[in-house]
Amino acid sequence: MINRRFTLREKILLLVCAVILLGIFYYKFVYVDAIEASRTYSVEDLDLELQTAQAKVAKMQQMQAEIDSGESQLNGTVATYNNLENEIAELNRILASADTFNLDFADATLTGDTVRRDISVSFHTGSYASMKNILLSLKNCQYRSLIKDVDVSTTSTQSTGINNSGDLNVSLTVTFYETAVNATSTAGLVQTEETSDTGTSSEE
Repeated sequence: MINRRFTLREKILLLVCAVILLGIFYYKFVYVDAIEASRTYSVEDLDLELQTAQAKVAKMQQMQAEIDSGESQLNGTVATYNNLENEIAELNRILASADTFNLDFADATLTGDTVRRDISVSFHTGSYASMKNILLSLKNCQYRSLIKDVDVSTTSTQSTGINNSGDLNVSLTVTFYETAVNATSTAGLVQTEETSDTGTSSEE
């Protein structure tokens, strides 16, 4: 086994190599990663995302407030059971301006003389103005109804805010109210117990 001391020149070369290797390691695994992280999660981007989220919440609260403002003064005719065909026609008319829409029907329930029919509605539209018009048309439907559980989302990758988005997905539930008074049949209704509800008037 050869045992000798490194010369001063060799020691300097080894030290230089060690410094270079440390520099390469720092640049590749520390500096570059830090730069990439700062690009992805910059303060400006986070602020923009926060502002967009806050704007969405504010718009949703405003829209929900407009819908809720009429809950104590429900409009529309309380039709005699079974008015499903006319209610579907009304929804088709209102949602005709949406790009696409889907309806999902729950079993109608009977409480006293009051019939409630929940219909889950989802639709896609290309603008906030279009969405607002559809929601207000649903609120002012000619048949007695109540809108609830409104949810709006966007798949747009641009942080332009919900009011400027061109890609909106909306889901909600519409409860139609009918009366069993003078109904020729109550077939298909699920009997439930009496509950307090702002839309339970059985007579117009």
